[in-house]
Amino acid sequence: MSLTVESFTIGTAVERIVPGLHYSQDLIVENLEPANNSVSYAKEGFLYGIYSEFPVAQNGSAIFEVTTGTGGMQIDFYEILSTVAPVKASLIEGGTVSTSGTVISAYNVNRDFADDAEAVFTSGTAITGGSAVAEEYITADKHAVGGGARSGKTYTLSPSTDYAFQFVNEGNQNTVCFFQLTFAEKFNGQNRVTIGDDAGNGFQLDGGERIHVRSDEGQSVYAVSTNEARIVVVRQN
Repeated sequence: MSLTVESFTIGTAVERIVPGLHYSQDLIVENLEPANNSVSYAKEGFLYGIYSEFPVAQNGSAIFEVTTGTGGMQIDFYEILSTVAPVKASLIEGGTVSTSGTVISAYNVNRDFADDAEAVFTSGTAITGGSAVAEEYITADKHAVGGGARSGKTYTLSPSTDYAFQFVNEGNQNTVCFFQLTFAEKFNGQNRVTIGDDAGNGFQLDGGERIHVRSDEGQSVYAVSTNEARIVVVRQN
C-alpha cells in the first residue's frame, strides 16, 4: 500500500479531488481553513482590529464610515468607553456619510500577517439618512467616573456596503471616547467545502474539520465551495 497526498484550492467550479480507480481507497479529507471561532481566525491571520480615541463635544457627535469588502465583514468584539458624559453609539446602515478623508488603519491582530483587510474605515463629519441596526448606551456621570460597554455579540455586515459608527454625546459637557473593534472578513461558512459525487450528493466540511471515508472501486470524489478554500486529501491505495 502507498499514500498519496494532494492539496487543492477549491472554488465555485466543481473539481475532482479523487479519481475513480480499479480498486477501493481509504480517504482522509481535511479543510485547511480556520475553524469558525475567534481564536482560530486570530492564529491564522484573519482577524483585524481598529482602535481610536477621540473627543465628542457637548451635544455633538463623532462618526466613522466603514466600507466593507467583497466578502462582507463580521464584527467579533467591540468596546466603547466615555470619560465623562453619556454617549449613544449606533451602527447605521444605508446612510450617506460626509468624510474628512482621514483613514483609520486596521491592523492584523496576528503580527506575523499583513494588514490587508479589505474594509476601509474613514473619519466622518456628518451623516444623513440610513437606519440604526444596532445601538449601545454608554453611561457616565458628571463626577468623571466614566462608563463603557463591551460585547462579544456578533454582527455580520453585507458585502460592498457603506456603514457608519456614530457616537452622540447626550450629556452637558465634553467627553473623550475610546473605541476598539475586532472583525473578520472570512466567516460564517464562507470557508465551507462540499465533498461529494458529480450529482451533488455529499457532505460539508467546515474550516478545520476532517473526515475519514472509503471510496468504492471506480468512484470519483468531487469538491466545491462558495468561496476559495484550501483542502488536503490523503489516499491509501
